[in-house]
Amino acid sequence: MTRVTFISTMEGVPWGGSEMLWEQTAHRLLKQGHQVSASYKRWPEPPAQLGKLEAAGCWLQLRHNSLARRVAKRFRLMEEYSWLDAVRADVAVITLATWPMSLGLMEGCRRRGIPYLVLVEAARSWEWVSD
Repeated sequence: MTRVTFISTMEGVPWGGSEMLWEQTAHRLLKQGHQVSASYKRWPEPPAQLGKLEAAGCWLQLRHNSLARRVAKRFRLMEEYSWLDAVRADVAVITLATWPMSLGLMEGCRRRGIPYLVLVEAARSWEWVSD
């Protein structure tokens, strides 16, 4: 059994194209008996898809908005990616709405020895890294 965590960085809207991709993959992995978790931004009204994933056995970690995270980090109330320790993933799938964003997530995985892959669903040539 493999432990897979999906980390969505979607900020603008509750659900998008990359969420559709990882949600379908998460359901397939759950049906195959793998342990699946997902980290997702907390929204006032969570997307219905998250409830379906949770009902199927996915462990959800809902993150606070970026202001709350920055305040907590500033006053050392929490380590921003400490939830990665709880999921103990064998691999992480990080979905980025644009590049480069959430490089800290990659660093958080690297520090914990968690292999990761990055899905950039809304890649734009004018926002890509030049080197």
